Amino acid sequence: LMVHVTNIGATAIDLPVEVRKGWVRRTFDVLVSLAVLTLTSPILVLAMLAIIIESPGSPFYLQRRLGIGGIPFNIIKLRTMVLNAERECGPVLADSKDPRATLIGRVLRRTHIDELPQFLNVLKGDMAIVGPRPERPELHAQIIFDIPAYENRLRIEPGITGLAQVRGNYHLDFRHKLRYDLLYIRKQCMLVDLRIMASTLLVILTMKGSV
Repeated sequence: LMVHVTNIGATAIDLPVEVRKGWVRRTFDVLVSLAVLTLTSPILVLAMLAIIIESPGSPFYLQRRLGIGGIPFNIIKLRTMVLNAERECGPVLADSKDPRATLIGRVLRRTHIDELPQFLNVLKGDMAIVGPRPERPELHAQIIFDIPAYENRLRIEPGITGLAQVRGNYHLDFRHKLRYDLLYIRKQCMLVDLRIMASTLLVILTMKGSV
């Protein structure tokens, strides 16, 4: 994946309609997800208790996202904001100074611990470990109005991490995100997934790309 991102166009007419991962990569994703959830279970329990102590309500946060083929599903995260954070403002992108975030929530985001429950989504078959990050239906509808080719991201299972996350950053604009995601769809294979996972681990250890 050393191709420069600007060489990838904003269209994907040569992509197949749907690109599902084979059973080998699916089995690998399931085994890795089980291992991650098992190894991090003490951290998850402590994080859940901290959330409950600081802010009333469930420690988990379910948010509607779009999966392969545009099929919606509920992504699972640890809650990092006050309860009913979007009641007033509706669906918006979070930022580093979001006043709705709790103190514990900022720590969980900084360390990416809030993302760990998404491995449950992988076990359920909603997501893969590597793939384009799933978008919210409301934001997706706004984006494709300006960037129709953004719809091509729905041709593959969404992922917990992806090329756009390790090559770019959290605030990467949608056009560049699309180019990275189309590059991944074209080049995807087990080796590419392993390289992205290794890069993701480095991002986590250096606490980059978080809000």
